[in-house]
Amino acid sequence: MHAPLDGKITAARYVPGDLFSVNKATAANVRGLFRRNERLLLHFESAAGPWVLVFVGALNVGSISTPWSGEIRARKKGVVEMIDLDGGPGEVKKGDLLGWFNMGSTVIMLLPTDRCEWQDEMRPDYVVRMGAPIGSLRADG
Repeated sequence: MHAPLDGKITAARYVPGDLFSVNKATAANVRGLFRRNERLLLHFESAAGPWVLVFVGALNVGSISTPWSGEIRARKKGVVEMIDLDGGPGEVKKGDLLGWFNMGSTVIMLLPTDRCEWQDEMRPDYVVRMGAPIGSLRADG
């Protein structure tokens, strides 16, 4: 996963959870799938305001790694853990490496309400490629 925007990482949290498969059939049949599976949340501040990337783990993806924390394995402790940002990048530029899954899963981007106008193509099953625009930010106002 690469940074979609410039920003400063302000917090990282590991949230334990299940490891359901993340595919169309499971998403349709497992209520709350993306909030039930394990997650790594990266919080950022930027000129666009605060934003969050949520890396959602899945079946066969029992770990998520970042360049500064190494591998974060599923713990199932039921306790949200702060990830130490010492040695982390602090400031990131659009395109910088933020982390990876062992086999791939889902990334969710959260932005403040009404801050982004998404591309018309951004619909379920749309394949997102690095460097391709997914939307445009609105200026503060």
